[in-house]
Amino acid sequence: MHPSTTFIAAAALLGLAAASPLDRRYEECKAPQLWYACWDDYQGCCSTNPCKGPAMGVKSGCPSNDDTTPSESTPASSEAVPSSSTSSATTSIYIPSPAASAIAKLEPDTAWTAKCKEDNSNCNWAARFFSVKTNNETYTTYNTTSQFHVANDIGSAGAHRHSIAVFSDIPSSVTKCSVQWYKPKQGIFYGTWGDGSISISTLDMGGKPFAEAVGSQDISFKNTKSFIDAKTVQGGLDLGNWGRTMAHAFLSDGRTFACKGPEVVVHFALDSKTSEGSVTVDQVSKAGSTEFVQRAGWFLKYE
Repeated sequence: MHPSTTFIAAAALLGLAAASPLDRRYEECKAPQLWYACWDDYQGCCSTNPCKGPAMGVKSGCPSNDDTTPSESTPASSEAVPSSSTSSATTSIYIPSPAASAIAKLEPDTAWTAKCKEDNSNCNWAARFFSVKTNNETYTTYNTTSQFHVANDIGSAGAHRHSIAVFSDIPSSVTKCSVQWYKPKQGIFYGTWGDGSISISTLDMGGKPFAEAVGSQDISFKNTKSFIDAKTVQGGLDLGNWGRTMAHAFLSDGRTFACKGPEVVVHFALDSKTSEGSVTVDQVSKAGSTEFVQRAGWFLKYE
């Protein structure tokens, strides 16, 4: 368990050759503004906390006398910066990017090569993530490869937001896997609020590809509930404090499990059923996504 706090480990930096959808907030927020993503889908830059909270019955918004107009004119997509399902303030905040001169000194991150080969022959970083919600069982998202997000909102009828990751193109020779997590020293967005302990499970799709087993183009909690209910828990990781380290970080619970390709489907959810929380992290799966971050987030390691 962790105290209710919001933090960011490493800001996505300005001047990227190929910016991710997340970088807009880092470019548009001007000090002393921060980026806020509120429970009612308000997203924007503000120098004061614009999140009102459901108990107040007032829509979130930045005061008109703010130093700079909040960034609502070009909103991010609902999945690029997920809104919080929590009843508290935010799931993410902004940290100003360093000067261009500092960026020029950055070298591409290579610490991940201590565990994974550059040709991806022993690791799979390219999961497709699908978000599902327990309080909106028909909620459907397009799959995303750029961000992971789970959350609990105990104050809203126990609403939970889970993430289903589909790892594809697994070699037929692979028989054992482990789910691990990697945070570069700098260059990605990573934030937690409240409890950050995550349960990791595998879903048995009955030997069928994920999409075929679900039987619908709508990847919702309603259509995946039977698989989630029958999940096999493979362990867990607590991401609650790892954003505070300024160094790169590998996390693994040391567990391996039998796996068989060509797909492995992994279910992520906050472990606690009674604590509010949220975890968000950028996912980078290939070189060239940014100038210096080559890999980040969850990966499946072939053991």
